[in-house]
Amino acid sequence: MGYAIPTIGIGAVDKKSARQRKYPSSRNGTHRVTIGRWFISLDCGLFPDEQYTEFATGLQYSSDSNFIQTGKISRIQRSLEENHLKPQRTVRYFPEGMRNCYNITVKQGTNYLIRVRAIYGNYDGLNHYPMFDLYIGPNYWVTIDTQKNNIFDTKRTLFLRYEKKRIYENAITFRCHVGKKPAPRRNSRPYFH
Repeated sequence: MGYAIPTIGIGAVDKKSARQRKYPSSRNGTHRVTIGRWFISLDCGLFPDEQYTEFATGLQYSSDSNFIQTGKISRIQRSLEENHLKPQRTVRYFPEGMRNCYNITVKQGTNYLIRVRAIYGNYDGLNHYPMFDLYIGPNYWVTIDTQKNNIFDTKRTLFLRYEKKRIYENAITFRCHVGKKPAPRRNSRPYFH
């Protein structure tokens, strides 16, 4: 059992300086990006120390490898890549363990906007929609059920977006991904793009 994720965006949000822009999204309208004093976009599964600017959005992406020590990297099914922007084509998946964490340093008393995008592009060749929980620190955030919460589905490709704006009191926040217990359709590996 495992899970995977394609992209994570984390940003400090200052109400006075933050503004929103609309950018084209993969074949399904637009998505909003909050621009503040500090924002990082992680391409989960990108090779360590790599970075690039995504043409369609203008966002700069870097590898998630500096924020997590577990998991393996892969790509979505090649025939599905043309349906997705570059950050959604690579994944970090977690075939082992029930708990895998991203370690991200935060500043006390600052508001943070956290976005996680989960796209199942049959990266594992199993054709099973994964299901897993996300935690911020020890606190449960959301269950990602990639079959039930189908927003964008093309040839077994799934696009989900979860957002959370929250004030953190700790110097370091952990984003943890806890795989659900196996069930017939939950046998796929969780992932991050």
